[in-house]
Amino acid sequence: MPSVTLTEFYEYLSASGMKKAAVVKKLKDRDTYSPKRDYYKGFRGAVQSYHSSLDGGELKEYFKNFLKGGISSGKANNYRRMCDGYRKFRIAGPELEWTPSKKYEWRHEDLIVRVAPIWSYRLENELLIVKPHLAKASLTRAGDRMTLMLCLMREAISTRQANKVALLDVGNSKLYPHETVNPVASQLLKAEAATFLILYDQV
Repeated sequence: MPSVTLTEFYEYLSASGMKKAAVVKKLKDRDTYSPKRDYYKGFRGAVQSYHSSLDGGELKEYFKNFLKGGISSGKANNYRRMCDGYRKFRIAGPELEWTPSKKYEWRHEDLIVRVAPIWSYRLENELLIVKPHLAKASLTRAGDRMTLMLCLMREAISTRQANKVALLDVGNSKLYPHETVNPVASQLLKAEAATFLILYDQV
């Protein structure tokens, strides 16, 4: 039973033509998860640690100390961009209260898409679940792919579990909330998942 992360499924959605088969083969042949190969694990951990123990403190100073704490030279620029983007989001965005996250899954036939990692916030009496987008490429031009990602999140996370879901383009400090239910997007999502499974059996 194929199991991929939401980020990996987004990579598949972003490919076209024969490139889709190449992405599926790469995912099928990949090694098991290793923290050493998780490029942004350190940054995500820093965000969680800040909110878990230091929420309300000076985020700029916290990130400054974090970046001094042994980030490799190959990651330094990208990590700095993510730190700056997240800090600007918290300053300019809505007043959010951090809350512990749960794990969610979206399923279609034999395909499992893991909606993780995610960040959860309280906005007044509502629960907002956010998937951080940490890739360098902006979501601005993602268009239909972003619509499908938000649709997947909404279907994986029922309205009883959370009032709102959103994608956060961290580097650009931009929040993209799921606005309306789109039945066409739901059917397209299932069609993409069905194609993924066909390719997975062939490559």
